[in-house]
Amino acid sequence: MYLISDNAETYEGLRMAGVDGTVAHTGEAVMTAFYAAANDADIAIIAVTEKAYSFAAEKIDNYMASHTRPIVTRIPDRHGSQSKSDSMSEFIKSGIGLKF
Repeated sequence: MYLISDNAETYEGLRMAGVDGTVAHTGEAVMTAFYAAANDADIAIIAVTEKAYSFAAEKIDNYMASHTRPIVTRIPDRHGSQSKSDSMSEFIKSGIGLKF
């Protein structure tokens, strides 16, 4: 697994869990890290924080449309999900009876 994060806190937290990665603050930096990770045969999953993904969403989506490997997943960072309708969060909330 490899992490591309827009902030150092998420990077450091996952690094302590054994996940290698990088911090990128521009679309160019995100894509440089992304292509390096995608071309590494030892990396099967690339996790990209939502904000880092937003810097290069179209290019990442184009890559994913034409490649089956590696798996690419967007993850929330320390600020939580940017998505208004986070289906997993909604599923968990409904499962335990929380209503907001």
